[in-house]
Amino acid sequence: GGLPERNVTCLAQTPNGYLWCGTSAGLARFDGERFKVFDAVNTPELDEVHIEELSCDAKGRLWIGGSTGELVVYENGQFRRVGEADGLPVHQAGKLGEDPNGDFWVKGRSNDRFYRYRNNQFEEVNPGIPVSRIDRFIANATGLEWAVCGRYRMMIHFTSRGLERQPVTAPDGRSEMTLGSFFHLQSGAV
Repeated sequence: GGLPERNVTCLAQTPNGYLWCGTSAGLARFDGERFKVFDAVNTPELDEVHIEELSCDAKGRLWIGGSTGELVVYENGQFRRVGEADGLPVHQAGKLGEDPNGDFWVKGRSNDRFYRYRNNQFEEVNPGIPVSRIDRFIANATGLEWAVCGRYRMMIHFTSRGLERQPVTAPDGRSEMTLGSFFHLQSGAV
């Protein structure tokens, strides 16, 4: 078998070497030779077939976010829908990521909140600015970082000491700018 759809929306690799591909028609796992498709037909937990986010945490769990804000976790060979019983409101899973402390983070899709998964439960975290302005976030060796766009024009660095705001200035010094993507250089600089 091949991919369920030719346009891949996201990728993640789990510690066992599988490459996972999210598409608008479901999820596929590649073992180096062939694809195995997981979709609403063979995996009821994946009834949200348009996969937008994939993230593998340090414990080897694969977190799967759908276009309507559903969140599913694949752990120990089993898919499980994540929701209110886990502390995450229904349809709120947006961007996904993990910090170096092993805490898993979910950006609320429409409620201006972040959720941190710790001790098998999500807890709401208020980052001190409207979450709707946060476009991307990444983890680094010192904590979780967020890129903030629009009128805020800053990056927020989350550390054990709290939030540290780092202004980002457009080349002309005045206009608003959007950070489409960012990454760490080998030096550690963003």
